[in-house]
Amino acid sequence: MSLPKYEHFKFEVGQFVRSSFCELNDDKRNSSEILRDTYQIVERMYQECPGGVQLHYLCRPQGFLSSKEYIRLNEIELIPMPQDSSR
Repeated sequence: MSLPKYEHFKFEVGQFVRSSFCELNDDKRNSSEILRDTYQIVERMYQECPGGVQLHYLCRPQGFLSSKEYIRLNEIELIPMPQDSSR
């Protein structure tokens, strides 16, 4: 028996995202600092709890000096990568 696929995730597996905390100082950052807050989604998790549903993502940090430990983040802690306006 296969389980139904939950269709309400905001991000896809394999997608690159940024931490929502990076928006606090976005106007003061250069492009090399953006890589520090970049993650690739490797797994999505759906959790039912008494308060409703929580959506979590297992993410791989990107960047040269980042730890290669995966990190579990809630959907509200992530934002999409900005579109490159030069393309």
